[in-house]
Amino acid sequence: MLGFKYLAWLNGLGLLLVMCCALGVISTDFSPDWLRLPLLAFSCGILFCGLSLLWAYLAQTSLLNQAMSGYARRTHWVPLTCTIVAFCLSLVAFLIGCWLIVYLAGVSYQSSDSDAPTANDEVAPYSQSSRTEFFRHDPDARAVLFLPR
Repeated sequence: MLGFKYLAWLNGLGLLLVMCCALGVISTDFSPDWLRLPLLAFSCGILFCGLSLLWAYLAQTSLLNQAMSGYARRTHWVPLTCTIVAFCLSLVAFLIGCWLIVYLAGVSYQSSDSDAPTANDEVAPYSQSSRTEFFRHDPDARAVLFLPR
């Protein structure tokens, strides 16, 4: 039962992180629209964790009834299998939510690098070619034209 509680806490903390990013409590470059998928993944993780707790209760009740009646049957296998499947789906949902958050952070980081102004944006580019300039400003003349040789 302790594993269910830890998995529910992990999904809940992931859900809290996504909600804080969407509401602006944690400042990020994520658009709230992009946070829908991780929100859905962590919410599904909590849902599957709750279902696994429900099926675990049914499996334990079945085993207790078998112990009190004095003979063993195999009726507990169905809720036990559903418990394991729901727990694994909850774990997969948590991993998908984490992967989506990391993917969004990578996309946001790459897009902010290409759009971010650098220190050299305000300075005119310096020509490092060996060619002479075509036009050169001469204060006494209107314009002097230099043609390459």
